[in-house]
Amino acid sequence: MPAEIRLKPEIREANYGSFEGGDDSETWGDIFERFDLSQNTVLTDFNAIFDKTTNENIRNLLAESDAYNLAEKYTDLKNRFIKFTDELKSIKDAENVLIVSHGGSVQMLLELLLPDEKGLTEVDNCSTSIVDTKNEKLIAFNETGYIKKQVLTKL
Repeated sequence: MPAEIRLKPEIREANYGSFEGGDDSETWGDIFERFDLSQNTVLTDFNAIFDKTTNENIRNLLAESDAYNLAEKYTDLKNRFIKFTDELKSIKDAENVLIVSHGGSVQMLLELLLPDEKGLTEVDNCSTSIVDTKNEKLIAFNETGYIKKQVLTKL
């Protein structure tokens, strides 16, 4: 039987309000500077912020900085994702579920599915994380070893 594909708006990327589509240094620069990190760190080592504060605090600071007041606060984002994780946990007839989403969404899902797991920061593009939801166990996090790195040369 073919796999069923479901589109779930609950796990869409967070709403960044007036920052949508903007430059990363403009979006995150002020927040990084509040934690004594340079704006350059936004582009070179985004995870450095997680050594100084929480995902919740970062999300709320961003929402407070949004000129249009449209950016989602942490609790709004979390409540949206809880609706999805409750549905996910109720699935009884599937052995495996594949979730494809944005890195920030994956980060929130991992935070909710594995509340005792620490160090689950920003995930890389195209990475894979595997969770045993029945046992609340992390099997793999941010795996990218299957991606072949190629060097492009000019012809």
